[in-house]
Amino acid sequence: MLKLVIFIITLWLFTMPSYASVESINLRDSYKVGIRSGDKASKIIFDLLAEHFKFHPDYVYYDQFSDVLEDLRDSKIDFTANISYSKTRAQYLNLSRPTNVENTYLYTVPTAEEQIGLENIKVVGIAKNLIFKSYIKNLYPYIKIVEFSNYDEGIKLLRTGQVAGIVDSISKLDVFLNAGFDALTLNDKFPIQPVGLATSKIGEAELQAEMVNYLHQPKVQKQLRLKMEAYQLQARKEALRMHVKQMGIDPTQPITVKLESLIQLAEYQSNGQVKGVAADILKQSCEILALNCQIISTRDEEWDSMYQDLLNNKIDVLGPTTISSKRKKKMYFSSSYYTSEAIVVRRNSYKVGVYKRVSEMITEKISVIKDDYYDQLLSNMLPNTKLYRLNTREEQIEALKAGKVDYVIFNKQNYNKMLMTNVADLSTREDTTIGTFHYSRLAFAFPKTEQGHILSALFSRAMSLIDTSQVIKSYDINPDWRQVVEQQKKINTIILGVFIVSFLFISTIAWFIYRQSITDNLTKLKNRRALYQRYIRRIPKNTTFIYIDVDKFKVINDTYGHKTGDLVLRYLGQLIRENWSGHAYRIGGDEFVLIGKENIPQLQALMSRLQEFTVPVDRRTTLTVRASCGVSVSRDSLMTVDEAMHLADQKMYKEKAAVNVSMSNRMASMAKS
Repeated sequence: MLKLVIFIITLWLFTMPSYASVESINLRDSYKVGIRSGDKASKIIFDLLAEHFKFHPDYVYYDQFSDVLEDLRDSKIDFTANISYSKTRAQYLNLSRPTNVENTYLYTVPTAEEQIGLENIKVVGIAKNLIFKSYIKNLYPYIKIVEFSNYDEGIKLLRTGQVAGIVDSISKLDVFLNAGFDALTLNDKFPIQPVGLATSKIGEAELQAEMVNYLHQPKVQKQLRLKMEAYQLQARKEALRMHVKQMGIDPTQPITVKLESLIQLAEYQSNGQVKGVAADILKQSCEILALNCQIISTRDEEWDSMYQDLLNNKIDVLGPTTISSKRKKKMYFSSSYYTSEAIVVRRNSYKVGVYKRVSEMITEKISVIKDDYYDQLLSNMLPNTKLYRLNTREEQIEALKAGKVDYVIFNKQNYNKMLMTNVADLSTREDTTIGTFHYSRLAFAFPKTEQGHILSALFSRAMSLIDTSQVIKSYDINPDWRQVVEQQKKINTIILGVFIVSFLFISTIAWFIYRQSITDNLTKLKNRRALYQRYIRRIPKNTTFIYIDVDKFKVINDTYGHKTGDLVLRYLGQLIRENWSGHAYRIGGDEFVLIGKENIPQLQALMSRLQEFTVPVDRRTTLTVRASCGVSVSRDSLMTVDEAMHLADQKMYKEKAAVNVSMSNRMASMAKS
C-alpha cells in the first residue's frame, strides 16, 4: 500500500504543469497588449490571463495587424494574441506554441432559405494579404477571388452583389453583423492555422511560456471555448435585434403564433405550456430576436382552421408546416429545422412483404388525416384510390386494429412515440418492405406579406444560432443504440463481475474442502487419500520410499493417555516437515509414508533424527520415543503404493528383528557377567 501511495505521488509530481513556477517570475502590474480593433477573441484570451496572473492588461488598438507586429518588434507593446506562425515573423518575434484556433467566417447577405456555403458560391471577397486566399485557391479552385483594400470596400462588394460572400476571421464579426450580414463558420471547411501568443525577441519570453502552459490546461481550453461561443452568440443576437428594428418590426407588439398539436413537435401540456421540437425552436428564436411571441392556438384546434388563419393574415406564424412548392406560392417559409419521414403502418400479419412501393397499393384501404400534408401527398400518388380521411391519429390506430382500414400513413417519429405511450400496440407495425417512402421538410410559415417576408428571414437567421440537432435529440424517441449498447455492456460487466466473484468464491470453498479431504487434521501432513491419488499410476523406480511407524504406540496411549499419543504424532509430523523435502503422508494411526529423492547422507541424517526423539509432554515431563523405518531407495520396476509399502514394511521388520537380536545378545552377555 505504501509503495502504491509513493508511486501516485511521484507520478503526480512528474505530471504537474510547469506553470507552477510562475512565482519565480517578477511580474509587472500591467502589460501592453496590442490587438486589432474589434478583435474580441484576443481580448477574451488576455482577460483570462490577466485574471490568473494578476496583472492589468493595457489594451492598445490598431486598425491594421501589420502595425501590431511592427510595434511588438520594437517593444512598444509587450504581447499580442491570435498570431499564426511564419518563418519571417519568427525572425523578429518570439512566437509561442499554438494556444487556440481563430474562428473564420463566410459573411453573406441574409436569406430566408438555407445558409449559403462555400460550395454554393462562385465569387468570394477576401481582404488583401490574408492567408485565406491560398486556402480558397487550393480547395475551391472554381471560386473566383476578388480582393479589397478596406472593409468599407468589402461591404460595398457584398451589398451590390459583386461577391456572394466574404471570408474573414472572428475579429471582423461585429463589423459584418452590425452591417446586417449573416455569418457562417468555416472552421470545418478548410484547415485553419492554429494561432498563439507573441512577444518581442527581448520581451517577456518567460512569462509568455507560462501563459501558454496555463492556456493549455483542459479546463482553461473549455473555459476559453465557452467564452468565445458566448461572445459570438451575443454578438449575433445583438446584431439581429438591431436588424429587427431597422426592418420596422416593433418588438413590443405581439407576434401571434399557432402550432398544430403533433407528437414530438408540439405537445400541449395540462398547464397550458407547449413543448416539443417546433415549440422549443420557436421560443428560442423569439428570445434571440427579442420578439413578443404569443402562442394563441389550442390543443384541439384543427389544422384546416389554423391554415386558413395564416392565409387570411389573422396570425403571424404557423407551424410545424411542411414546405412544398404549391404552398410557397401562398406563404413564406423559414429555413427548415426538421425532416419528417413518412411510413406505412399495417396490422402485424396483414400482407407481409406484398408491396414495395406505395404506388402499388391501388386496391387497399388507406387512412390519412383529413387535409393534412399526407392527404395531399397520397392524393397525388394514388389519384384513383379512395382514401379514408380521419380526424386524429388515435382514430387511425383504432380503425386499423378493427380492420376498418388496412394501412395508415404516419410520421415515423410520431408512430414510435405512439408505441412508447401505448397509443399504438404491438398488433401494428411499420411495413419495412416499403420503408420510408417520402421525406418532407418542416419549417415555420408566414403570411405572404411584406412583414411575413421580413419575419421569415429573421427567423431563419435566428434558427442558425440554435443547436437544432440538440433540441431534436432531446425529444427523439428513436432508440439511442449507442446508449443501449453501453448500458448492455455495463450490465454484462456487472454480470461477469458477479460470475467471477461467485466462481472464485465457489472455487475457494471447493479448494478448501478438497484440501481438507486430503489433509490429516492432526499432523497437517497429507493423508492416505492424497497418497493414493498422487501415485495412482505407480511409484517411479528411482524414488525413495520410506515407511515409518512408532514403536509401542499402543503402550504410550495406554500409559499416558490418547492426548499424549496425539502430541507424539504431531511432534513426529513437525520433525518430518523440518527434515524432509519430499512428500509426506500420515496413512493412519502411527504409520507414515515419505516419498521423494534424497541422497544417502541426507537419508542417514533423517533416519537418525526420526528413529529416536524426545517429546516434551509438559514443562516437567519429557518422553523418549522410538520409530521404526523401512527404506526402499530404488526398485527394479514401477510399483503400486501397496507393493512399495509391503517392500518397505519387510525391510522395517528385518531391521526391528536385527535390533531385537542385538538387544537379546547384549542382555545375555550382561547376565553371564
